[in-house]
Order: sequence, then C-alpha cells, then structure tokens
Amino acid sequence: MKILVYSVCIVLACIIIGCLKEKYTVSADSIITDNQFGTYKKAAEYGVNTEGLYLEYHSDGLDTNLIFFNGRVNHQLWIGGFEKASKKKILEWTENSKLDTIFRIHAGYGEYVNFKITDFWCTDFYKLNNAYSFLVNGYDKSAAQVVTMDLYFLNNGNLIKKYRTIPYPSNAYFQSVWPWFNGIIVVKSNTKGVCYNMNGDSLYTVAPNITIDDRILAVNYEDAVLYTLNPGEKSVYFSRKNVKTNETLWTSATIVLDNSQEVIKINNTSVSKVNNTWTYKIDYIRYSGEKKSVQVELDINTGAVDS
Repeated sequence: MKILVYSVCIVLACIIIGCLKEKYTVSADSIITDNQFGTYKKAAEYGVNTEGLYLEYHSDGLDTNLIFFNGRVNHQLWIGGFEKASKKKILEWTENSKLDTIFRIHAGYGEYVNFKITDFWCTDFYKLNNAYSFLVNGYDKSAAQVVTMDLYFLNNGNLIKKYRTIPYPSNAYFQSVWPWFNGIIVVKSNTKGVCYNMNGDSLYTVAPNITIDDRILAVNYEDAVLYTLNPGEKSVYFSRKNVKTNETLWTSATIVLDNSQEVIKINNTSVSKVNNTWTYKIDYIRYSGEKKSVQVELDINTGAVDS
C-alpha cells in the first residue's frame, strides 16, 4: 500500500512539474526553429549571457554594421544590440510588461479565431543616437499565421511608443522601416507609408500612389527625387515630388542611356550628393555581355540634367 501511495505521489509530482514547465518555458519546437536561425551560435560570438534569457532571433540593423538579438526573459521582450566590428554592446533592454500571446480575433460574421503566439522575431532596427525603432512579429506556429506585427520606439532605454497591427483577417500590417531624412523614418505597411520621428510621433501619411523604395531619395522631410528607369526604351528621367501631397514640382528631360540595338539590363545605380548637384552612376549590361556605365548630373532645385 505504501508503495502504491508513493507511486501516486511521484506521478502527481511529475504532472505538477510538467504543468509548471509548460507555463514557464517555451516549447521544444520553438527551440528547434531558433536553432535553424543559428541565433545561439551567433549570440555566443557576442558574449550574450543574460540570466534566464530564451533567445529567439537575430538580424542586422538597417545600418548593417550593427546586429540585434531578441528573446524573452520571464515572458518579457528582451533586445540586445552590438557593433559587429568591435562586438561592443550598444543596447540591452527588457520590456516592463509581459508579451501578449493569447488572442481571440473576430473573423467576421460573428465568428472568432483563437491564436497562441509561440515565436517572436524582431527586424528593421533603426538607430539614431540613443533612440531605436524596430518591428516585432508574433507568430502562431500551429496556425502558421503571423498574429501581431508591432512597431516599437525606444529612447534612452525607455519604451516611448508602441503601435500594433493584426494581419488577420484584415491583411493590414507593418512591412518595413526606411530611413528617410535627418532621423525621420517611413514605416511601410502593405496599405500605406507613415512618416514618424524617433519619439514615435506620426508626422504624415505618404500619398497612396507613391512607393518608398530605393528609387526615391529624400531632399527634405516631405520632398524627394524619384528616378524612373525604362530598360525597354533604355532611358531614365527624374522628378521631384512632395510625398505627402503627391505634387510634382518638376520633371527632368529624358536621358537615353544606350544607343545600340541591344537590350540592356540595369545592374546598379548609385548616387553622390554635393550641395544641390546629385550625380547618378548607372551601371548596365548589354545583351552581348558588354558592361557599360553612364553618369547623370542632376540639379535637384531645377531638374536640369547633364550626362
């Protein structure tokens, strides 16, 4: 009888321990995913050893000289940042509140869907002095669904602002962060772009038909120069636009890049800026394999071009 009671006690203890483990640790499946990212190995290079830390992901900053790690300590978001060359720590921050992991989302017509976030990964880190912005993605592995995509702003180690998007079922979510002008960023979603300062204040919404990408470069907080390449016609032209109002301030003359009969492919475009003169270097390759390059000087005040 004593043996039976003892056996029952052991079973109950195992159940209780199992429940506690389920409550306070991340699943083994999540650990396998993290290992696929190589985060533990990479973190060892930088001496990451915060007590109680469960590492989840790492990524380069928008300044690729920096690297950032994210994980959880006591169910709270943890972020670590380092300079790649020196391995110097530039940021270690833990959120004061626990991360939300359970969601019951209205799917329409009175129906609801339950999600449990199992994994978090942070991307698009932007640094300006002691201020940081980044995206936090919450993923439900069993549903194969990104549940939350949040935008964080930190300043001097404090959380200043946090914005949340929930992709399901509206399919509206943050996509990427773009450095814009003098510490101003544009945060792109799949439906719009919004300009923020590093205090997390929304300044304006980018006009709907303007795409913020490598082809558009800011002149000031609202104006930008857009270059438009037409490989079929082997030409390029420039325009200056107000990205808030979509007003076109000027459009340059069209520059023909290549007078041959061959089809061309643009390989790379770089820009150097000296005051109001921007010099675009456009590298391309002809169908025959011959590599060529064209330089175009642009006056960003008037739109005058010279090649």
